[in-house]
Amino acid sequence: MKKKKKIPEKEIGTITAMAGDALAQNTHAAVNEAISGMNLFLRKAAQVKNVDFAQSKGNLFEYIEACKFNQRAATVRNSVRAVVTDPTDPHAAADIRIVRNNQTLKEVQAKFVKTANKNGVDTSAAESVAKQAGIGDQHVGKYHEMDRLIRKQENYKEGKSLLEESKRIAKSRADSGNIYADEYRDVEKHLTDELHHENVNSGGTTYEEVEEAHRDPTQYAKKVQDKQFMADSLNTAKNMAITGAAMSGIITGIQSFVLVYQDKKTFREAVADVGTAAGKGAIRGGATGFLSVGIRRTALRHGSKLFSDSNTATGQWNDRLRYCGVFICTRRDRSETISSGNIEYSGKRRGNSIFY
Repeated sequence: MKKKKKIPEKEIGTITAMAGDALAQNTHAAVNEAISGMNLFLRKAAQVKNVDFAQSKGNLFEYIEACKFNQRAATVRNSVRAVVTDPTDPHAAADIRIVRNNQTLKEVQAKFVKTANKNGVDTSAAESVAKQAGIGDQHVGKYHEMDRLIRKQENYKEGKSLLEESKRIAKSRADSGNIYADEYRDVEKHLTDELHHENVNSGGTTYEEVEEAHRDPTQYAKKVQDKQFMADSLNTAKNMAITGAAMSGIITGIQSFVLVYQDKKTFREAVADVGTAAGKGAIRGGATGFLSVGIRRTALRHGSKLFSDSNTATGQWNDRLRYCGVFICTRRDRSETISSGNIEYSGKRRGNSIFY
């Protein structure tokens, strides 16, 4: 009988790595949104670096909210995006547009308010409502039917959030019958503390976060990007581990159960083989996924177009891990052998730990 050729581990590794990477394209896209969004934020921060916080906070708020929204949209695979109007249309009534395929779906007016009266009592809710209605600055009716975005603050007053208290005030003024009642009613209807559309929301932005962003824009941008890179790393590693386990288990299952059929192996032995192969496939896939994102992160920050492509980064690390063994940092000395051997990168030995 002709001996059946065993499927090479190289082919299994490549297939599972690419399949796992494909499943993580949403978080790869979210990384791109974090980078592009924070680049726009840093550009604006540089423009207003000599402007005090009271005057610049509103601009920074718009860019932060748009970036958050776009990251989440990418994560849930929604093509909708938030676009700040300031760079291309600084005199537009809307501060942010929600678009898809260059078509505007809705417009948003953003007001970042924190005020107090002469007695130190916080008046942010009332002031937010007045500004969103255009009262006092001759903009009454200018924002009609737009979403009205304000900052997020929980426990603003008597257990209510800033949004809840602002809506209460807007409704009270709408019901009072004053000359701006219709505008206050429109504010109440469209008031929000986070950008949102369909299944996407920004999550909101607090006063303290914008203060932090104003104090050190570069460090803030790095934190946003690193957080998304970490989410991408974990998602990619998880998907590659799953596909690695599945593919290794399936291939081994086929090969083992053929031997069972030929009476060369017991059923119990075949099941054990599948479990072992799945575990090894998961470890290999997870490590490849985590490290491929590490390569991509470094490449994006240093402007390398080749290695910023997720498939290229995945292929590079899959090649390095395929036969040299995997080390996962779990002990205090940060290196524990899962299988014998050392990780090599470009022919240079890196010891018993993973660095990227």
